[in-house]
Amino acid sequence: MSKEEFLSALKTELERQNLSNVDNMLQFYDELICDRIEEGMTEEEATASLGSIQEIVKEVAWDKPVTTLVKEKVQQSKAKADNDGKGAIWIIIAVLGFPVWLPLAIVIVTCFAVICLLYWLLVLLAALVVLLIPLMALCFLIGGVTGFNGVSAVSRIFEEFGGALVLGSVSFLIFKPCLVFFKGTGTVFTKMLSGIKKVLFK
Repeated sequence: MSKEEFLSALKTELERQNLSNVDNMLQFYDELICDRIEEGMTEEEATASLGSIQEIVKEVAWDKPVTTLVKEKVQQSKAKADNDGKGAIWIIIAVLGFPVWLPLAIVIVTCFAVICLLYWLLVLLAALVVLLIPLMALCFLIGGVTGFNGVSAVSRIFEEFGGALVLGSVSFLIFKPCLVFFKGTGTVFTKMLSGIKKVLFK
C-alpha cells in the first residue's frame, strides 16, 4: 500500500469512528512513514511496518479520556438493552445496583489515582537526585574557592575540588541515561494507561 492510499484509508476509518484530532493523527503517520523511507524502506514496507489500519484506529480509540470511554460504554449497554426490549430492566438494574457499582467505581478510580501518584512520585524523586548531584558539585566548587585562607587550608581545598570533580563527572555520565529514562517513563505510563483502559472497557 502506498503512503497516499494508507493515509486515505486511515482518514476514512478515523472519521467513521468519530475520533478527534484526525488531522494530527494523519500528520503524525505521514511523518512516521517519511522517517522510515529515509531509513531505507520503500513506501510499501514503511506502511506495512505500521500494522493494519484497524489496529491503529483501535489504539487511537483507547487514547480517549476515561470519562468518554465510560460514557460510550454506558450508552452501548443502554442501546443494546433497548434493542433487546429490556430498556426498563436496564434502568432498574442501574438504580438498584447503585449501592454496589458506585463504591466499586470509586475504589477503581482511587486505585488508579494512587498508582499514578506513586509512579510520578518515583519519577520526581529520580529527577531530584539527578538535579542534586550537579548542585552538590557546584557547592563543593564554591566551598573550595571560598575556603582558601592560607597554607593550612590547601588540603581542604583539594578535597573540595576533588569532590566537585567526582560529582561533576558523575552528573555528566548519568545525564544521557537519565534523559532516556525520563522519555521512557512517559511511554511506559501511556502504555500502562492504555492497558488499564483496555481491561476496563473491553
